[in-house]
Amino acid sequence: MQNKKKKLFNSKLDLLSQQYDNNFRFLHNLLHTCNQLNSLFNDSNYSEATNVLKKLSNTAYKEFNAIYSNSYILNFVINNNLSKVIENDIDIKTVIEYSDFDNLDYHTQLILFEYLINLSITSCIQVTNSDRIIIIKSVKTANKIILKILYSCLSINESNIKKNINEILLNKYSSLSIKELNNSYASILISFDISGSF
Repeated sequence: MQNKKKKLFNSKLDLLSQQYDNNFRFLHNLLHTCNQLNSLFNDSNYSEATNVLKKLSNTAYKEFNAIYSNSYILNFVINNNLSKVIENDIDIKTVIEYSDFDNLDYHTQLILFEYLINLSITSCIQVTNSDRIIIIKSVKTANKIILKILYSCLSINESNIKKNINEILLNKYSSLSIKELNNSYASILISFDISGSF
């Protein structure tokens, strides 16, 4: 138990350090962009200033949505992969309306989110168009927690994904649905029964 607490504490420190580095980098770039905007306005170059402002707005929106979810573990995993997300121009959005996955231990949650994020990033990188997205949602219904991830893809290996999720969760879910949508996206929906114990 003490070892588990130490790991959790160390992972929180790592996450704080990463968030500090990300925030520092973002603020540094923001200050640089503000100076650039001032210079453009002073030179009456409003067209270029508008382009710079649009780019800044887009970057701020993307990074905020990528960094902050309502799940500590998902935040940690996304932050660990944030450079890949940014470098590959992947839009990531989290809508974590319910984040109490206490029925799954910390390690299982970490492995599950790492698998889903890595799978979706790898898939998005293979997509050649600019429509690289990852959307992660969770909600609670009457007696279920539903976790859904939608991501850009060229194709999916449904049996392999199912096998990997089964190995991670040890069948601790009530249903699993994996679909390819319009030959452009993959959808993974996992529902957990919370009326009883796993």
